[in-house]
Amino acid sequence: LRLMGVLEYDPQLPSKQNHREFLQEKVKFKEVIALSPEVKATIHQTYRIQYLKDTVLPRMLDDGTFSTINTFVILSQNEIVQSLYKDKTFLKQLFDKLDSETDEAQVRELVVFCQEMVTMAKTLTLQCKAE
Repeated sequence: LRLMGVLEYDPQLPSKQNHREFLQEKVKFKEVIALSPEVKATIHQTYRIQYLKDTVLPRMLDDGTFSTINTFVILSQNEIVQSLYKDKTFLKQLFDKLDSETDEAQVRELVVFCQEMVTMAKTLTLQCKAE
């Protein structure tokens, strides 16, 4: 987050941006299913890189750097999906929770989580899909 602090002071913008405040206080990670610490760390890292690419640096990135960051994000998403796929209990817990949950808001969160996982899975490389 220190890097974000440095990038809050852009002389081309009329006021200071509050990237650290946004990432620390406004962004809330909703863990609808228990995840391993490694997967959570990869999710947080990927989110911050995407935020950096899409919000903080879009005017400053050349095509090569933009492409490199996109590749990193895709590889991180592949790692997340592969980790969850290899976890033998994850899908069972997810579907059990979907079947048994009665709170509409919680069901909505579970469905949103599933949609995000499917979106990430669509970007899997052919090699990963073959495995």
